[in-house]
Amino acid sequence: MNRTLCFFSTVFLGALGGASALPAAEPALKPLTVAFSLDNPPYVMEQATKGVEADLLRAALPGREMKVLQLPYNGVQAAITDGKADVAVSVRQFADEADGVYFSDIFVYFQNTAATKKSVSGKIESIADLAAFPVFAWEDASRELGPEFEKQYAPDAPARARYREFGNQADQVRAFWAAPEAVAVIDKNILKYFSQKQGHEMDEVVFHDVFPAVTGFRVAFRDPTLRDTFNTGLKRILASGDYRKIMEKNGVALPRLPGE
Repeated sequence: MNRTLCFFSTVFLGALGGASALPAAEPALKPLTVAFSLDNPPYVMEQATKGVEADLLRAALPGREMKVLQLPYNGVQAAITDGKADVAVSVRQFADEADGVYFSDIFVYFQNTAATKKSVSGKIESIADLAAFPVFAWEDASRELGPEFEKQYAPDAPARARYREFGNQADQVRAFWAAPEAVAVIDKNILKYFSQKQGHEMDEVVFHDVFPAVTGFRVAFRDPTLRDTFNTGLKRILASGDYRKIMEKNGVALPRLPGE
């Protein structure tokens, strides 16, 4: 049927029935305010318009308009409870759903390691061995790498005197290269990205795998229904292979993940 004729037929039939048969327009979905960390390549890039986290979030929630809010990492962690955002990307599950924060399935996996330069002597085979070195980590790492690491670098622990956290991981990597004996506790891909940008060669680095192969981070939501929609989308892109394609496009290699 001709589109114009179809329209007038519908109006005519509705009039015969005493009411319009035209469907009500769907209400527009309001833009989501989404909290990301400050740029942290290859995960967050170009003011959170590119990178692993932005690409994955948009693939799992296609069609949703998003307003980006970039915060230091501990600000992202608290963005929902502070009322600053509808969605907070790549957080650990410290809060409880009773606090009005609804956590997704694991969203992104970081490959955290203890990195030294080849010139460093002394063994690093466990978290306990790190206490012999100056350790540079990211903001809140002392809470996120398990109970042994948290205990060793608690504010009142002796090892804390040689421990430093950085809100900006470009600064963390710069400090690592400037301190001959330092250990960088960091994701391998972040270390590689900033090292190369700063003119350093990765063949001078030794990785000490004292942490699990991957550490999972989640997305926090204010709305549990949106969280459920996101989880469905996340499962879809894992099963389709789109998740790994996004990782590879951004230069991140990962072992096989659950749901793939």
